[in-house]
Amino acid sequence: MKNRRKEKLLSLCGDDKTQVLQLVDELVFLETQLEEIKKLPFYKVHPQIREKQKLLPAGKIYKELLQQYNACLKLFASITGIEMDDEETPLRKWVKEYANQKQKNMDAG
Repeated sequence: MKNRRKEKLLSLCGDDKTQVLQLVDELVFLETQLEEIKKLPFYKVHPQIREKQKLLPAGKIYKELLQQYNACLKLFASITGIEMDDEETPLRKWVKEYANQKQKNMDAG
């Protein structure tokens, strides 16, 4: 699976793969680590008081690795020219509409 994922990522790089080879290796490694950590419990819940919860080391590690993975993925996207924000979120759409309406009101009045 690792080799297929690596080849898939490298195929997105075009002709010059030397720039991103180490980054692709890092991405594949992080993906593997994240999948393994997902198998572990992230929280410990108090047996009598369900609202009392404690974050376990696996939860902390997962969060840190996910942040590192996202940073590597953004770097990979910028190097390869892949656009990450293809879809407009509902919040962005609302903000654009709100800003446009404000602008129209300012122009009219």
